[in-house]
Formats: sequence, structure tokens, C-alpha cells
Amino acid sequence: MDFLDALNENDGQEFKRIAYDPSPHARFRLYGFIHERREIAKKIALNRVPVTQEVYDKYKEGIGKVVKRESDAEKVFNEFTIARTYRTPSSYRLALPGSSIKGSISTAYQEKLYKKSGNYDSVKRQMLTPGEDNLFRHLLIADASAKRESAAIAYVKNVKRNIERECISNLLEVIRADTVFETTITIKRTLEIGDIASGCNSHYKPILYSMFDKKTDPNTLRSIGSDFAAKQAQLQLANNHFLLRIGRHSGARACTVDGMRRIKVKTAAQNYEIGDEETTVWLYQGNEPKRAAPLGWFLCEYRDADNI
Repeated sequence: MDFLDALNENDGQEFKRIAYDPSPHARFRLYGFIHERREIAKKIALNRVPVTQEVYDKYKEGIGKVVKRESDAEKVFNEFTIARTYRTPSSYRLALPGSSIKGSISTAYQEKLYKKSGNYDSVKRQMLTPGEDNLFRHLLIADASAKRESAAIAYVKNVKRNIERECISNLLEVIRADTVFETTITIKRTLEIGDIASGCNSHYKPILYSMFDKKTDPNTLRSIGSDFAAKQAQLQLANNHFLLRIGRHSGARACTVDGMRRIKVKTAAQNYEIGDEETTVWLYQGNEPKRAAPLGWFLCEYRDADNI
């Protein structure tokens, strides 16, 4: 509505004519209409997110087709569907839902208990059954707010871990690596933050290090940029540090318990087999190949609120 209010009278009438036009190509004419008046839209935008050069170039090429040839419009329009990351409804700032953080911790803790007992039915009773006896009923995690944030709209590449092959790509809003989040974790009873941290490191650290294994992940190793590789090589976890992997492109191993994995792996056009590892990794590159990095990794630091 702010955009409509900012238009002059003639443009406002044109906007309404297009909006109420029932023909199938009307929405694409609206797309071109807004693009031609993008300077107005930029002035009233609630939030701004930079795009990579690749996204900009493809958008510039695509929007020209929409304006010139409506027959190309639907294909172009669908190509620019952007999967957004979570933002707070009031401030539009980046945030991590507490439920997502807790889910990532839960997977790791389930694995910790399973390796100790060897009985996953027992683990499910302790972790997945509702009620007072559920261990994580006593773990409360608030949404993590961004203290310093950086995001970008980019194409992320789906790379085969062990062979070089043409990649598929998705258009995403990506949280960049220099973003810092802060949350509050409340433990009512039973659990210890040190045990949670050790469980997370036991689960996630081998997955991180496997990306640099020349036998299992030669193409991942070739595709990851030198910046991320250097950070991984220098990684030293302090006693109050632990790793997490959060988000839809984290990979099946991060979301499943070692020893109980049944990962559906595509082998041909319509054929699948069950394995214990995913065969691809999603990478964000940005504008610099040396900064290509896998998605979803977080280095976490915890501090006692009474001793900050």
C-alpha cells in the first residue's frame, strides 16, 4: 500500500487497471510495472538485502524478457522465486527460531544417548515421548536474535561430494558467516549444558571434518573455498564451544542419528536406494569462489548468566 500511495495519479490508475485485469499475463505486466518504478519502491522498502552479481545479472536479463515478451514471463517469474530466511515480524531482523536450535541439539543428544545405551527405543522414550519424563521438556531455548547481521540473496550450488558433475542451484536468502546471534538457554533440571555441548560436538564435528576427506569427499574438498578451509583447519574448540548445523540445506547426516540412519539416495531417473550418508553438499559462494562454504554451520559459545 505504501508503494501505491507513492505513485502519481496516472500511475496509480494504471496500477489498478493491471491489478484488476483477469487475463493470465496481467500479473507479469504488474511485475514489469513495478520494475520500471523501482526507484519509488526502493525509497519505501522496509528492508534491503544485497544480491550477488550472478543474481543481479540474471534478474536484469530476465526482467527485460518480461517487459518485451510476455510469452517468456511465467518462466522468468518462476526462476526468481526466493526462499527467504526467518526474520522477526516486527523489526525484520534476522533470527533463528528457538525450536530450530533445540531440534539440532536434540538430534545430537539422541545420538549421545543411543551410543551409550545401544537401545534407540529407550532413547525415543526419553526424548520423543510427550510428558514430564521427556528430558528436553526441561530445556527452554528462546529465539536467537541477530546482534550483528549480514545476509545476501544468492544462488547456492548442490555439489556432488565425490564426483565432478554439473550442479543444480536454488535462489536463497543466505545468512552470511559474519552474523552473530544471541539467545537464552534455560535448563530447569536433569540436563547439564556441558553434556549438551559434548553431545553436539560428538555428532557434528565428524560431519564437518568429513568434508575435507580426500577419500569420501574429493569434490567437496575441491569446491569449498580457501577461506572456509583455513578456518576449519584452525578450528580449536574451547570448553564452552560447540558446533551446530541448522537449516533446510544442512544435509541428512546432520538431521539423523548415526547408527539409525536410513537416507533415501537417488541412483537413477526414478530409482532410489537406502544409505547412511547423503551424496551431495549445498555450497554458498557469493561473488568470490575462495569464499565458497557449506550451509548451516554455527560455532556456539555458552556463558553462565551469573558470571558474564
